[in-house]
Amino acid sequence: MFDFPFLKVILLITKSIPYVFLNPLFWFVVFLVWLQYKRTTEMEEKLFGRHITSLSGKTFNALIYGLIGGIVGSFLLIFVGVSITNVGIHIAWFLALFLMLIHPRFICFSYAGGILALFSLIFGYPKIDVPGLMAIVAILHFLEGVLVYINGHKEPTPIFMKDEEYGIVGGFT
Repeated sequence: MFDFPFLKVILLITKSIPYVFLNPLFWFVVFLVWLQYKRTTEMEEKLFGRHITSLSGKTFNALIYGLIGGIVGSFLLIFVGVSITNVGIHIAWFLALFLMLIHPRFICFSYAGGILALFSLIFGYPKIDVPGLMAIVAILHFLEGVLVYINGHKEPTPIFMKDEEYGIVGGFT
């Protein structure tokens, strides 16, 4: 018989929510999100002469949806049985930030986790739980997909880009 303590896990996660706001890494991520939205807002000003969407509104919206995603992600990690103590998530964070310096689209845990896992498997350093790291990457991408599905269509910013094959094309960010 499947005997998972759903209620206990939900209670533990709920009790830990206030501590999230005391974590400096949380505020660093909020700052990174704010910077991305600031860039988008400045682009709107250049293109249209005014803000189409509110910088603080977008940031707050991302904060709320991110907290909900974090709660669901925590539950999924516990349900799957992943322990974050030996997966090297802190190394993946720094690697993802370094990769972002190469190109902004590389700030992805798939790239950082994949590189970290390969180094661990090939060279034996750092000693990390590769399946656990890959499970975290999978859950993060699953949650990202759900959040984009739920919230991705809200407050789009129209953009125009030059394409070598098609000339100027429009889209939304």
